[in-house]
Amino acid sequence: MQRHLNQGKVWNAVRQTYSHYDPRYTRSLVAPAFKPRWRSQANNTFLRNKHANYSIRKANKTEQLTNIVLPIHGNGNRGGVNSGYVMRVLRNNPIKYAIVGSNGMLKGFALLKNIRVNHSRYIDVIAGPGVGHTLMNKIISNAKANQKSRINLKAVISQNILNKINKGNATVNNNKLVQWYKGKGYKVRGALNFYNGLQPMSLNLP
Repeated sequence: MQRHLNQGKVWNAVRQTYSHYDPRYTRSLVAPAFKPRWRSQANNTFLRNKHANYSIRKANKTEQLTNIVLPIHGNGNRGGVNSGYVMRVLRNNPIKYAIVGSNGMLKGFALLKNIRVNHSRYIDVIAGPGVGHTLMNKIISNAKANQKSRINLKAVISQNILNKINKGNATVNNNKLVQWYKGKGYKVRGALNFYNGLQPMSLNLP
């Protein structure tokens, strides 16, 4: 009779035998029974919660975090997101995602919290040039798995679009970030906050 491999026991045995090795390398000793978790085809690694928190704080010590959030800085010092804001709200958002490259450098991240109203989830910050689609897809998938009914966020409206809206020459739908969110199924909800340049949007989940 063929005996099935108990992967949990194998991993524990390997970890005890090679406890002085980095876990990233001991995992490869039992392949293909174990595969690195959250690994994408682009050789990026997804991190969650405390591991994501560490990567974000590490990136803040260099210009790395500033460069990531620069595209969503928004309306000067009054609106949008900068690295200072990210560090202030990091502790207030218990759900954390991060994507790091093969060199360990942070490529993108998202900070979220659960909202009791409508059993929804709120994205406080999502940033990551080139990896935004991957982050958002993971956020939506995880929210569905946790039976959330809605995801809410506030899109940063650029100063250029705000000026045009003020003159009656544009709407929030002309903003690239709003268009990007709409491509993911989000809809504009509520009024634009002109002072902060933030537009509420939401996605209803099936």
